[in-house]
Amino acid sequence: KLEKIVEAASIKGKLKKLNIGVIGHPFPGMLDVAVDSKFVAEIGPKITRIELSELEGEIKSIKSGDVDNLIAEVKKKINTEYVSRDDLYKAVRLFIAYEHLSKRYGIGSLTVLCQDYVNVVADAPSCLALSLMQNRSGLATGCEGDIPNTIGAFILKKLTGLSPMFVDWTMYDEKKNVIFFQHCGVADPDIVSCPVLKPHTERFGYSGEGVAFEVTGKPGEVTMLSLINDSNGWKMFGSEGMAIESRPFSCGLNQMQVKIDREVKDYLENVSNMGLTHHLNIGYGHVLEELKYLAKILKVNFLSL
Repeated sequence: KLEKIVEAASIKGKLKKLNIGVIGHPFPGMLDVAVDSKFVAEIGPKITRIELSELEGEIKSIKSGDVDNLIAEVKKKINTEYVSRDDLYKAVRLFIAYEHLSKRYGIGSLTVLCQDYVNVVADAPSCLALSLMQNRSGLATGCEGDIPNTIGAFILKKLTGLSPMFVDWTMYDEKKNVIFFQHCGVADPDIVSCPVLKPHTERFGYSGEGVAFEVTGKPGEVTMLSLINDSNGWKMFGSEGMAIESRPFSCGLNQMQVKIDREVKDYLENVSNMGLTHHLNIGYGHVLEELKYLAKILKVNFLSL
């Protein structure tokens, strides 16, 4: 118990030192993940906003030889046979730009708005770039300008030592008590079975087909975490389950199937009534007790099922 309390206290200290890089704003209409910088500071992190013009300048300055060398490394770990050389080149180039900016500003987590924003200046979606930020740079990342769940990704990364998977609640299997999660195609290759890139399913503001991970998370114990900021302040949702062995659906998305120990429809109804956002992170390992202590230390309401 003491070890878990100390671990939670250490996370609070790390949150105080966390600098979150933000490129863009929350996706239009996603009001459940919108948060004011003032409230982010209440739980520790500071925010560094990076202008789109600065990202564009960084992309233009990257040498083609550096991109080619990194592509060769990527191909040793990831199956790229289904995507074009040009799409892969632009995606890897975007990662290098993110990495340069993150080092320049001392960023520990990064969230971006891809759709019709970063995609336009990069001529590529961010899925592979953010995945490599997790895998090679060790950063926690988020999508669609979601700062609260980017913080959640950072917490799980520090608690478990592995990148979590950033996902949406999507579907469920009533007979198996399994929830199906997916998102746009970001996944650390170390936490998935058979990492493979496929053409992106969302075409917002770039030419070509883009690249995204069509993968499922490896089986094992997992903890689901979501941070919510609403009119009553901060609250934290945590719940444990078991990621099951599964083959990815052919949809060009990162995916995970999680079995829970109660009736799934009742579980999801309770989740909905708690006012959770449509985003969450799933990390490997059972760390629910650590999250409870962290919520207490941060003085935020803890929700669980």
